Amino acid sequence: MVVKRTTRTIAVLSSAAVVLLTMACTLALSWHQSNRSEAKADVAILSEQIISAATALKAPAPVDPKTGDVYFPEARLFLPAGDTPLQLTYGYDIEDNGQRNLSISTRFITQRNATRMRSATDMESMFTHVPKLQACLRGIRVMSVPLTQKDYALQGTVDAGNSRTLYLYTEKGCSEINGTATLLKNLQAY
Repeated sequence: MVVKRTTRTIAVLSSAAVVLLTMACTLALSWHQSNRSEAKADVAILSEQIISAATALKAPAPVDPKTGDVYFPEARLFLPAGDTPLQLTYGYDIEDNGQRNLSISTRFITQRNATRMRSATDMESMFTHVPKLQACLRGIRVMSVPLTQKDYALQGTVDAGNSRTLYLYTEKGCSEINGTATLLKNLQAY
């Protein structure tokens, strides 16, 4: 009889151990998924903050509704309407010497790089996309003097009129902007 109780006790304890082990595994898995969800949420929040801050540096380039010409007011330049409507964005970079230089990108290229950041599942992979986003946001630099920095590639020069020669540079970290640089060879002064 003592043997029966011991066997029954062992069976009950075994069942209890299985239930406790199952509960512990369930709790551990739940905790792991919760932490993972929080980490993904942190990545999403931080990537949106970076994207928001970066894109705030550029404004949509004004487009003349009658002609379709795109204007860059402070630089007193415009791009005649072309066959392909571009959603250009622009801003002005201030050099160490105080000179303001026009910086042009496209909304499409910016959004494509932002999407890559948004698809990251962890901080490390998200931060690998930041340099490309930054390079593509800086996009094409329209300079009145040649650059000597090796980070930029000369895409061409533009005779914008009024005795103005402009130099079009792209960052080597954003090759997809090169096609837009070719279109900017049609820039004109006004």
